[in-house]
Amino acid sequence: MKANRFLSAITAAALSVAVFAGCSSTPSTSSGTPSASSSAAAQSSAETTRTITDQYGNQIEIPANVDRIAATIGAFAHIIAVDGGADKIVAAIPSVGQGLFHDVWPQANPDDHDPANVEELIAANTQVVIGPKFTDEVTVQLNAAGIVPITINKFGTPEEMMSVITLVGEILGGDAPQKAATFNQYYATTISDVEARVADVPESDRVKTLNLRVGGNGYSTVDGKDISSAYVTSAGGIVVSADFDTSSSTVGAEQIMTWAPEVIFTMGNAAREQILNDPALATVPAVASGKVFTEPEGTYPWSVRSAEGVLMPVFLGTILYPEKFADVSLPDVTKDFYQTYYGYDLSQDQLNAILAGSE
Repeated sequence: MKANRFLSAITAAALSVAVFAGCSSTPSTSSGTPSASSSAAAQSSAETTRTITDQYGNQIEIPANVDRIAATIGAFAHIIAVDGGADKIVAAIPSVGQGLFHDVWPQANPDDHDPANVEELIAANTQVVIGPKFTDEVTVQLNAAGIVPITINKFGTPEEMMSVITLVGEILGGDAPQKAATFNQYYATTISDVEARVADVPESDRVKTLNLRVGGNGYSTVDGKDISSAYVTSAGGIVVSADFDTSSSTVGAEQIMTWAPEVIFTMGNAAREQILNDPALATVPAVASGKVFTEPEGTYPWSVRSAEGVLMPVFLGTILYPEKFADVSLPDVTKDFYQTYYGYDLSQDQLNAILAGSE
């Protein structure tokens, strides 16, 4: 079977990784001999709480056993599940209860609590909630309810994604740190393997690539700081929009023609059809040659900030330089990934749907 060598070597390396140990605080001591009651209180506190370090070096006290966690965005709910904590998710955005995510992790958020509402988090008996931002007002409300908010908003690169996977593992505790470490080793080794395959492609022969999105206001794209751009670079492509000012929110056909991408990838088959059938883009090399691709989407889209994005460089590599990936079967890699890291056997229909992308 194709891709066995690709995945098995990566998996073998992943299984040998050491666990990144979490940080803990050391309580200060005072002069004199502590009373028996104060010693007992300290011991009781130590048994019921533990300390983790967030992305900013802050020491945060959380329950010793985190059994009920919420995530304010889908990417974080996905990371919790990847780290083995799906059954601990008690509040998440609605998409967690739908589609393939729900098929793979049906135990997540069984009561459909919405993390956008503090009352819902309280009703879910949430212990910890993670998200990219909490207002001061919400933070006060959560603290008053005994819920620990943890801000995580550095996850825009593969390296930052891996650090988040590690941090979430530390928050969950138990065997989650080992799961996180094993997954991160696979993440890093996959990117290294893809980069090694295209390392000898001359700069002049590298494929000009554009991540193009379709919305109500027209086309939009990303700059070189987006995680999808990192995946394109790893796969040996040139991000033609790397220096584009994305604050303008849209990109016109004239600019796309100037960039002249040889490959375009987009989110959704409807977007692909619109790009291919837009007369204003007919002379763009990628459109003229039919090299407009829909990015895969499984439990989460591959080109955005998600743990499943680990497969995006493989997808891109097979498109940009098929001769370099002749021994790699993306369907086989995908099936093996789901079985190894999700413990889930995809049906052929599910696999086809993932690789076809969203509608």
